[in-house]
Amino acid sequence: MNDENWKEEFKRWKPDLKPFQIKLLDKGAESNSQTLLLSDMWLEWKELAAKKKLNQITTEKLGDMGIENPWNEDDPEKPTPCGYVQIDIDDQLLNKVKPLSLNNRRDIDKGAVAKQRLNKRMAI
Repeated sequence: MNDENWKEEFKRWKPDLKPFQIKLLDKGAESNSQTLLLSDMWLEWKELAAKKKLNQITTEKLGDMGIENPWNEDDPEKPTPCGYVQIDIDDQLLNKVKPLSLNNRRDIDKGAVAKQRLNKRMAI
């Protein structure tokens, strides 16, 4: 992380830069608005550099201690709670939940209609 060559690093780390951003990095700012854009890119570079450095430190420290990264997203075996798959939990829950009767649905619908009427009155 070197402030002197941040523009080159930023171009390498962000290959999806727009042409005007690349031109701004190469030639520099010529107006206040361009200065703001350039400052925004510098802040983004600083954030990327800090994340990269932190990631590097973390992997080095864990590797020195002989510990694998516990937050590895590339791990194909993701643990499931209680040994159940999410679909199994949902099916078990649905078996225990009592379905709404026709009377309950009508009451819910009446409540929704009354709430809509009240909101219309309040809006007037």
